[in-house]
Amino acid sequence: NEQETVPAACRIDSQNFRQLVVNQSNEIVLDTICFESCKPCSPISCDEPRLLLMEGFEPYNLGTIGNQSDRWTTWDGELEQEGIVSAEQSFSGNQALKIEGDNGDQDALFLLNDLTEGHYILTWKLYVQKGQRAFYNIQNFQNPPGEEFAFQDQFNEDERVTLDAGGLQVADFSYASNDWMDIEHFIDLDNDIIRLYIDGSFVYAWKMSFSVFAPTGT
Repeated sequence: NEQETVPAACRIDSQNFRQLVVNQSNEIVLDTICFESCKPCSPISCDEPRLLLMEGFEPYNLGTIGNQSDRWTTWDGELEQEGIVSAEQSFSGNQALKIEGDNGDQDALFLLNDLTEGHYILTWKLYVQKGQRAFYNIQNFQNPPGEEFAFQDQFNEDERVTLDAGGLQVADFSYASNDWMDIEHFIDLDNDIIRLYIDGSFVYAWKMSFSVFAPTGT
């Protein structure tokens, strides 16, 4: 890029650009340069990503969460569908969000704001009681919910996870009940790819634009 636009306070002509001429064959290490800025900067690494959203449940009162946080809502906007802040189980602190019922009693939504570009890590801790099931999905559109399912994960009673992403049950994976596990999604919207890991083990990779049961979508 042969032109740089910088703030006037930097006192650098915006029609120019900073050059480096190397007159040696040896490898050299350059200082970090932030273009379009006159302030020092440091690179953002995967070890220290820029945090967009982090949800912990200690600040909330026990009970329904939707009336305490604008990040949480429900499928139909009904109070009885909200997740419950509970002290029955926790990974750290004393509280976690509890989802109970079968296929619709509780249908909580965590809002991610319809992102369309960039790359992200979406991760949380999940605890499934032995003999019980768990389920989550990601929606391609925040509003209305149900417009297009991107993918879905079913944690079954037999401690197997089935993933539907671009097709029915494209991956099958084991998990441990009665223990907290890491659910990690590495999502690159610019290159249209997502990778799923459970407890640090790779499960599957696919196009983020796929819908839940078909290799087509938004």
